[in-house]
Amino acid sequence: MRNRNLETLLFIASYNAHTGVVKTLLEHGAETTLHVLNSHNISPLWAASFNGSSEIVKELLCHWAGKTITTAGLGGGTPLHAATTENHAEVLKLLLEVPAVPVNQKTTYRFTALFIASRNGYHDMVELLLSADSIDIDSESWLGLSPLFTAVANGHLEVAKLLLSREPIYNPGKPSSVPPVARAVLYLVHSPIWSLYLATRRL
Repeated sequence: MRNRNLETLLFIASYNAHTGVVKTLLEHGAETTLHVLNSHNISPLWAASFNGSSEIVKELLCHWAGKTITTAGLGGGTPLHAATTENHAEVLKLLLEVPAVPVNQKTTYRFTALFIASRNGYHDMVELLLSADSIDIDSESWLGLSPLFTAVANGHLEVAKLLLSREPIYNPGKPSSVPPVARAVLYLVHSPIWSLYLATRRL
């Protein structure tokens, strides 16, 4: 049963954070993996992750919804991106426990969850993502910016420090992909953070 937007009963209940309804639907065999995406390719797991409904996320994961964790919705965002964008730490913790969770999967604009958390200054989210064994700290967006560069550009000092503590020392043999003009802008706007970056990399 779906509405005109292809939303199932489980999707609607998940999106609106109706935990009791979700549990009841799951107990009655509601599908969590096949034919569950709406017209924007969004799954119930994505909807619950976006709204920060950790109990619903937990219930869905217990009913195999983890199979949709790589499913990208409109804009290429996955449940991991959704939770990170809205700064839902408890949901992110649950998603990171899913085996082989794609922590480096990118959106249409090549944003990873770590990039989004760094750009927005979500220190706790960055810390959680850095705990993932396969995290790629140097993954670049469509503009060639890494999580560290977006943290610097937005003036997030504590996030920048956290990323610097995890990044390898600058390798002169591998030039930064950020053009000189962008470096100059970053220096002028947030020189204390930029100075910290340069000192760490011995540029």
